[in-house]
Amino acid sequence: MLGISDMDPRTHILFGLALIALPSAACDGESGEGGEGGDTQALDKDKPGNMDEAPKAEDLWVEGVVYDGAGCPDPDSVQVGFAPDKMSFFVSFNDMLLINPAKSPIQTTNCVISAQLHVPDGWQVGVTAVDGYGYALLEEGVKARNTGSYFFAGEPVGYETETSLEGSYDSIYSKDENVEAQSIVWSECGASTIFAINNSLVLNAIAAPQEQAIFSSIYAGIELQSKKC
Repeated sequence: MLGISDMDPRTHILFGLALIALPSAACDGESGEGGEGGDTQALDKDKPGNMDEAPKAEDLWVEGVVYDGAGCPDPDSVQVGFAPDKMSFFVSFNDMLLINPAKSPIQTTNCVISAQLHVPDGWQVGVTAVDGYGYALLEEGVKARNTGSYFFAGEPVGYETETSLEGSYDSIYSKDENVEAQSIVWSECGASTIFAINNSLVLNAIAAPQEQAIFSSIYAGIELQSKKC
């Protein structure tokens, strides 16, 4: 037991949100207004898939971003920022949160972010790295899972990450993964494409339905790689 059964869950939500500044400090220049901007980590020119020099930033841009899902009910619930070269970007979530006790011992929520990318003629892009973090406070017997799916519209295969937690747990959790070169899924050559992220949470309190739990997703970062085609 974590000794929180007599405390208001909102107290722990505030505590978790106060910890956001710790990992986010590594992303200098993030934009809290959404849209273009921010100074996320630039593309690593030595990574596999970068066959030639990257396309000019002015030739690759984001035509629009849309959100859908219970975890992002309105535009203010999601913020997006892009690096100057448009090859890396981040998404922050304000409402991706599950709390127990609840009416059902199993709860789910998700947010799908779809970005329309303009890719210049003779180039294609693929996902080479993803990272992210959230906050979890889980009593004994409570389980939680965060799944991230990253894919191009029309592509049956994408890239997926999964973080599973089990109580007792009281901390920020994180993920940081590089995609193997042979596993990179590339967009169509020289065509506008929709890149989508499906970020989902599952909170399972079947074994401890009355125990307190808080589970959130706060941030996701994506790096793209370019190559000539």
